[in-house]
Amino acid sequence: MTRPNDSTTGRRLAQLADAAPVLILAAIAGAGSFVHIRDTAAQHGQHGPMSLAIAISASSESAAMSASPNPP
Repeated sequence: MTRPNDSTTGRRLAQLADAAPVLILAAIAGAGSFVHIRDTAAQHGQHGPMSLAIAISASSESAAMSASPNPP
């Protein structure tokens, strides 16, 4: 079994260190957005599973659009 050299390992650690804050911030923002959409739907009469469905739909659409290589 071959072991990656130190420059490859160092590069991967640097990439992880660069990406980690962005991923953490994205998770926090996504959670806050989900809760806000769910609560707003509940305040406007969509209670229980329906408010969750609306939040999941809106969050999924947002995630899909941001992951799209060719946004409209």
